[in-house]
Amino acid sequence: MRRLLTILACVAMLVAAMAAPAAAAKPFTLVTGTFVLFGGWVECTPMGTTGDELCNGQQFGHYGAPEGTGDITGDWLSTWTYVTHPDGSYQGHGTTVCDCTIDGRIGSFEASFFVRGSGTAPYWVKETVTIIGASGGLEGLSGKGSSAGYGPSLFQTYAYKIRFTQ
Repeated sequence: MRRLLTILACVAMLVAAMAAPAAAAKPFTLVTGTFVLFGGWVECTPMGTTGDELCNGQQFGHYGAPEGTGDITGDWLSTWTYVTHPDGSYQGHGTTVCDCTIDGRIGSFEASFFVRGSGTAPYWVKETVTIIGASGGLEGLSGKGSSAGYGPSLFQTYAYKIRFTQ
């Protein structure tokens, strides 16, 4: 009888645990601001007779103050591959690593991005961004967003929806 009561108690605890609501996911928070491009390099090779070129390169810059504003502050490095067209337009993809501070947390995040833009006036660039990893004080960071820049400015604005799972 004692063994039966023990089994029933275990089953009751298991049923209660399964019925308990799961911990709610933390909501996404909108972070916005600007980042600036400081420099980089690019290497292009022709793609046949179409006038298109395959370009690989890196760019580096800074999120937030003192050069810009916003919720993210820190230095970033992007590595990318683009296809440029004779009309100056381009599209491509790459990754960015940022040694940053977000909401007082210091660490690094890596994001993948897809970009497209114009190489002729009026200049513009648009990116979609997905955070794919984070470490240090930013561990558990996830999110998506976009950035855009217009004119001959080296500044771009960003708006990302992020959350920390830890």
